[in-house]
Formats: sequence, C-alpha cells, structure tokens
Amino acid sequence: PMDLLDAAELVKNSNSRIQFVWIGQGPLQWEFVQEIERRSLGATVHALGYRNDVTDLLHGADLFCLPSHHEGFPLAIMEALVAGLPVVATDVGGVAEVLKGADLCGDLVPPGRPLELARALLALATEPERRARYAAAGRARSRAFDSRLAVDRIETIYRELLDDVE
Repeated sequence: PMDLLDAAELVKNSNSRIQFVWIGQGPLQWEFVQEIERRSLGATVHALGYRNDVTDLLHGADLFCLPSHHEGFPLAIMEALVAGLPVVATDVGGVAEVLKGADLCGDLVPPGRPLELARALLALATEPERRARYAAAGRARSRAFDSRLAVDRIETIYRELLDDVE
C-alpha cells in the first residue's frame, strides 16, 4: 500500500483532482492511516478500512488500482472488471493473465515503481475514451472467469464421461 501513497503524493503534486479510496484491512492498515496523516494526504487518500458494500463503492469509482508486490490470481481485479472499471495494476502473479484477454482492459506497471504507477493513473484518468474501452473489455473479460460457466463446463464433462461409461 505504500507505493499507492507514493503515487498519490505524486498525483497530488501534479495538481490533479484524483481522489484515492483505499478499501480493506490487514496488518498494515494502521501504519497506512498514520502515513496518510504524516504526508498530509487526508484530502486525497481516504482509507475506509473493511467495508461490506464494496460492490457499491466500485460502481462509484472511475478506475481501479492494485499496486501489489505479490499476488496470486487477484479476485479484487475480477470484481473491478465486473463493475466495469478499467484497471491500473502491478505486473505480478496472475494479474497480466486477468487483464490481457482478447482486448486489453487495464495497464500494467512494474511493482515498486510509484512514479510509473502515478503516470499510468494520471494517463488513464485523463483519457475517458480509453477508460470506456477498457471498461467494456473488462466486462467481457470477466465473463470468461464466471464461476457458473466453470461449473457448467465441469458438469458437461462429467455427463460425457458418464455417457462413455454406460
């Protein structure tokens, strides 16, 4: 999360009106909130902590950012794509696999590079056409990961196997 604060500080210094909303909890939550205060970012970065209305919050956002240093298969990005949000994320773990389908639905930056993260956020924030294109691609991409489709595929395979046995 500190890379996000570094990027937010750079964005704030560029006189951008971008607002950052951090949702979630974890071992770094208190340190993160203290760092927001120490850097005087309270008007730019809003740490909401744990929320049970994340879907509503995502629908109120313009884009989604996940600046992880380590990641498996990021469900948070999948939720953002379902909500129609373009994504800026670090190129770690399975992030690229999620964002790069038939059409690109987000921008990737190297982990630990807040300047590149800030540049990507500023670029996407100022390009509504690209945000719309990414959002549409993200909605389409999220359907490829729909658990109901996976269950249907598995049931079909089982039925075919059972038909072969009988």
